[in-house]
Amino acid sequence: MMHEWPLIIFTTLIQVSIGSYLLTMCYVFNSKEQSHSLIPTMASLALGGLGLLSSIFHLGNPWHMFNTMNNVFSSWMSREVLFVGAYVGLLSLNVFIYWLRKQFYPLLQALTAGIGILTVFVMSNIYVNSLFVLWATWNTYSAFWATALMTGSLMSLLAFSLTPHSPDKTEMMKKVTSLFITFAGIAFILTIFNFIYVERHLTENLTRAITARYADTDFVEKLLSFRIMLLVFVFGILHYVKKLEGKRTTLPLVIACLISIMAELIGRLGFFSLSI
Repeated sequence: MMHEWPLIIFTTLIQVSIGSYLLTMCYVFNSKEQSHSLIPTMASLALGGLGLLSSIFHLGNPWHMFNTMNNVFSSWMSREVLFVGAYVGLLSLNVFIYWLRKQFYPLLQALTAGIGILTVFVMSNIYVNSLFVLWATWNTYSAFWATALMTGSLMSLLAFSLTPHSPDKTEMMKKVTSLFITFAGIAFILTIFNFIYVERHLTENLTRAITARYADTDFVEKLLSFRIMLLVFVFGILHYVKKLEGKRTTLPLVIACLISIMAELIGRLGFFSLSI
């Protein structure tokens, strides 16, 4: 499983980046306010860039990345490379244009968000179209979107909190927090459904191939349970942050983000354990 860690980090960080950018865009399109979105957009770019970098270690040879794009019309993996590259490239273009023109272009932002949504769909379909029965269901879509919506929105919340102080920052944070609660609530529901589904089907043969394969059920259940426990702890930290009323919230939010990313990596390890 150790050789899978670059893939675990890649899929997790790309999805977190997309979730972060989607919350940022929901705020921008609802409030019609662009001035606070630079730092959150740069945070999404940093996460996407780190995810893209980790994929190189999974490929072994960086030049293999170009070979994986040879079958875009027939291979979900080739499409993943194309869409992830397009998403990170569009994020970079958004930031570059802002530095040049001191403004974002809504059409380009909408395109970036749309490509991000499609990227999660494409990444999910690599596993949905596999021989492993616990991957080839709605469970994969829910797992990937739970990661994007929960930890991604939390990263965006942190990024917004780091924007320079302004007279309307308090109102901005209220709107962003409201969006985060919506995103995180949906993510937690998906996480619970995901856990119940996996727990009920773990004893079955994991593959449709000729040779039967079974997972270490205790190991997978412990990983997924630990992930939920960490996410509950994150909600506890966020409840504490709410009581601070905007004062000295950066450190607790950073801790919450780190724990949430740890939870996602543990959950993703459990996900990939369903194929061994």
